Amino acid sequence: MSRRALLLAGWLVLSAAGEPGLHVERFGAAPGWQGPQKVRADAKGNVFLLRGETLEVYPVLKNATLGKPVKLEAAHSLNGPVIDAAMGSGPGDWLLRLPLEVRWFVNGKEKALPPLPWKPWSVGYLRGTPVVGVLPQAAPVNGMEIRHPGEEAPPTAPAVMELSGDRWSVLVEDARPAQQDANSAVESNARTLLGDRAGKLWTARNYAYVLDRYSPAGHRLLRVEVDKGEVTHRDSKTATVPAEVRTEDRMHFRPFLAVQRISDLAEGLDRRIYLLVQGGKGVALDRYDPAEASLERVELGLDLTGNATLAAGRDALYLAAHSGDHGRWRISWEELDRARWKKVRVDGEAPSTPAASGTYPRRRPAGSTP
Repeated sequence: MSRRALLLAGWLVLSAAGEPGLHVERFGAAPGWQGPQKVRADAKGNVFLLRGETLEVYPVLKNATLGKPVKLEAAHSLNGPVIDAAMGSGPGDWLLRLPLEVRWFVNGKEKALPPLPWKPWSVGYLRGTPVVGVLPQAAPVNGMEIRHPGEEAPPTAPAVMELSGDRWSVLVEDARPAQQDANSAVESNARTLLGDRAGKLWTARNYAYVLDRYSPAGHRLLRVEVDKGEVTHRDSKTATVPAEVRTEDRMHFRPFLAVQRISDLAEGLDRRIYLLVQGGKGVALDRYDPAEASLERVELGLDLTGNATLAAGRDALYLAAHSGDHGRWRISWEELDRARWKKVRVDGEAPSTPAASGTYPRRRPAGSTP
């Protein structure tokens, strides 16, 4: 069967260098749209797809189609596209990150949030509580960082904020970048968040391979680094100035050159942490086993650049491009078990006693429930 025929049938076999290919199945072929989409799963492995522009939440059915959507009720119109989204305990509970703000929905209706003093970058839930990854920059709407003339910026700044009643509290702090410009803030501090079943927080840097695990109180328990956790940059000669930049600003325009490394992460049914990793041959899938302190990789070859998302369903691992017209895929847990995973060299720290806490049980059979 030709590659075109396989695509039309909804299946694609991905292989690399003579290795047996992974069977990757498309899901939710219709409806399609050009705006943002985010795939997420609840604690039971039920999978949902959020249409960012309309705030419609589609259940993903067993036959790989999308069910009837339920629309979230916003208090007022969105001021921009949905860039990141986290789902809480059910399809009516969402935390959305837009360019300038965070929006919170409980049981399908928007709920007011206190002003966020730092610029939001990512969203998640930790033990059912909203958490927001922030950049070391005052929020464009609500925040203000006051320093007296000649006073240097503090060496650290909030990195993850947690909702505490009617205010935000600092859960995790991180070092500020040496340069105080917006590009440096993103490439050094941008991260994706994940609250696991044990109530711990995982963060993955987006532009450097750095995976951290924190206690509920924000104490770092683990760090995993690949390629020394360094940021890779594109050649500045390949960068172009966007047309919307004013003529008088073009001489001072600094293009963003950092290369994305990790776009999303999810906790599998086996308690491993799965990461969508950008590479030279398309996206790859990594899995980190906390019990064994090991990191493995399988190449997918799919084109899922940008803010692609990942969700762990009961039957499969689900992947979705950022835009609704750029693909939705799933790979069964059985297929992932059969894949030829390759060890990834890890730099940096590792837990001294990986299984001492008893939090992570030994690996469950594929497809089993937690």
